[in-house]
Amino acid sequence: MISIPSPSIPTMPTHNLRSFAQNPAIIAGTQTTAILMARILTSFPIMMRSQDSLPPFIHPYSLSNVPGSESKSLESLTTCMSLMQMVSTSAHGGRKLLWKNVRLECERLQGEYARLDRWELLSSMQALLIYMLVRVQEGETMYNNIDVLLLSTVWIVSSGLYQQLGNVPCGAASGLGYGPTQDDWIFEESRRRLALVCKCTRMLFSLEPIRGCVMQDGFLLAPLPARKQLWEARDEYSWMLENRRDVGVPSVFGIMLDGQMVKLNEPQALLSGQGISVQSERSKESSVNWQEWCSGMDGLGALVMLAASLPTS
Repeated sequence: MISIPSPSIPTMPTHNLRSFAQNPAIIAGTQTTAILMARILTSFPIMMRSQDSLPPFIHPYSLSNVPGSESKSLESLTTCMSLMQMVSTSAHGGRKLLWKNVRLECERLQGEYARLDRWELLSSMQALLIYMLVRVQEGETMYNNIDVLLLSTVWIVSSGLYQQLGNVPCGAASGLGYGPTQDDWIFEESRRRLALVCKCTRMLFSLEPIRGCVMQDGFLLAPLPARKQLWEARDEYSWMLENRRDVGVPSVFGIMLDGQMVKLNEPQALLSGQGISVQSERSKESSVNWQEWCSGMDGLGALVMLAASLPTS
């Protein structure tokens, strides 16, 4: 999740500015990698047209069964899905209507974020990311000139979630330890996957003035998504069976700035304030880690592998 260093909600500029420009660090020799990453990212809004093929950072659970919450918890995602379905019909004036509704959604969220629970805030962030990716795919048009409003809403909603969770970033102990139930696990894993897609988007495009997740020194992406079998478990019983296959502490991976894959140490170290430390891994061990992680990965695997090959300077 995008994290905010200050607990206070900042005041954003109200004048019209354009964001989502290509990152100037993307040089000619890496254009192909950047284009492939962008194609994967901009395919996610298309996947939002059906609940049977959601983007790999939105769990079907988020649209069907949020415990302890009223139906309004689904409002942001169901609205987003309806808008993506509308755009897919190529109806006359569809794009104009899309961005009119996105503007209204942003204004609603800025007014209501303080009253939303954690699931509502998470689903709002997921919907906002979809709108960001639509904006990336479209480029600048006369209808989508709401960059400041869109990104300021991302900043405000993510700040609200960050505060509600006790100012714990997505890569900290709770994000690694998950929780004892599938409900907790889905929430934290969704948060982790959302943060990863935001990070990959930020690698390609300017998202000022929002900031990305704070990475530990030396890391490009961490922690990485968990196994496909856990993410796609049909119910809690299936999830528990799959979860038991992890002997001891489940393997948690990260990618270093040089593209090497490493295993993060046990999350208990985080609870003592020591931060995330890494095991010393040689190139051969990195290859083994890549193989282990890729063998259990889903639709985010290709995006992560491309991001690891993209220079960071």
